[in-house]
Amino acid sequence: MIKRYAKRGNHIITTKIEHPSVLNIFKYYEDKGFEITYLNVNEKGIIDLKQLEDSITDKTILVSIMMVNNEIGTVQPIKEVVEIIKKKNKNVKLHVDGVQAFGKIDIQLKNLGVDAFSFSGHKIHGPKGVGGLYIKNGTVLEPIIFGGNQERGLKSGTENTPGIVGLGKAVEIIKNNFEDEKNHILEVKKYFIDKVLEKIDNIKINSYTDDRCAPHIVNISFIGVKGEVLLHYLEEDGIFVSTGSACSSHKKGRSHVLKSIGLKEEEIEGAIRFSFAFYNTKEEIEYAVDRLEKSVRDIRKIMMR
Repeated sequence: MIKRYAKRGNHIITTKIEHPSVLNIFKYYEDKGFEITYLNVNEKGIIDLKQLEDSITDKTILVSIMMVNNEIGTVQPIKEVVEIIKKKNKNVKLHVDGVQAFGKIDIQLKNLGVDAFSFSGHKIHGPKGVGGLYIKNGTVLEPIIFGGNQERGLKSGTENTPGIVGLGKAVEIIKNNFEDEKNHILEVKKYFIDKVLEKIDNIKINSYTDDRCAPHIVNISFIGVKGEVLLHYLEEDGIFVSTGSACSSHKKGRSHVLKSIGLKEEEIEGAIRFSFAFYNTKEEIEYAVDRLEKSVRDIRKIMMR
C-alpha cells in the first residue's frame, strides 16, 4: 500500500504500541526517507485522537492502527479514526491490524470503513502460518514478492491449500459460536481477575476491565516480582503466560507497549499477560490462581532477602 500511494506523499501515521511486525516495517520506511508519526496513548493504551487529527496533512498516505493490542487488550476506537480521516483527508488509506480482534470482538468489516484489515488463523484455533487480508473495493496494492502471480498477483508462491481450508473451517466454527464463546471467555477472565484481586496483594491491573478491552486478555503487574522468573515458575505447573509480545518474547528489553502507557520500571518488570480461550474452565482458573499465588509469594520471599 505504501509503494502504491507514495506518489501522493511520504507521511505515515501509526501508534507507539503496534506489534513489532508493523513497527519494524515503518522503521524500514523511515530509513528510506518517509516521515512517520507515532501516536501517543493514554495509561490504558487508547490512542490520542486529537493528535491523530492534528497529524494528518495533504502528504499523509496511510494510517495503520491495531484494533486490539496484543499485550494489554485495549480496543481502539476505529470508527472515530475513520471519521477523522474522512474529515481531514479522504485520500488517506487506513490499515487495521485485526489479528487480536478477529473472532474475539464483533466486527462488521463492510460497515467499519477501513481500507485493509489483516488477520491470522492461529488466533482462532486455525492452522499456524496462514492468514488473510481484507481489501476494500477500489484499494489498489502492489506486490512485494514477485514470481508466479498467485493470490491475485499480490503474493507469489505456492498457495498453502491445507492452511486455507483450515482457516475457512475455523472461521465457520467461530461464526456459528461467536456469542457463546465470547461470553464464556469474558466470564472466565472476570472470574480470574476477581480471584487474583482476592488472593494476591500489591498488584496493578494494566488493562481495562470493561468493554474497552478484548475479552481474552488481561495484563497484570506483580510488584516485587520479576516477570520472567514468574513465567518459568508457572511453566513448571503447566501454566503458560507471556511477559510481552509472544512473537518476540525471546528478545531482551522492556516492553515498548508498557513503556508507552507510562508504567514504572518495577511495574514493567513484574508484568504478565494472561490470555484465555473458550476451552478454559473455572476449575483451571482456580488451579492457575492457586499456583500463581504460591509462585508470587515464593519469589517475593527470595527477592526480599
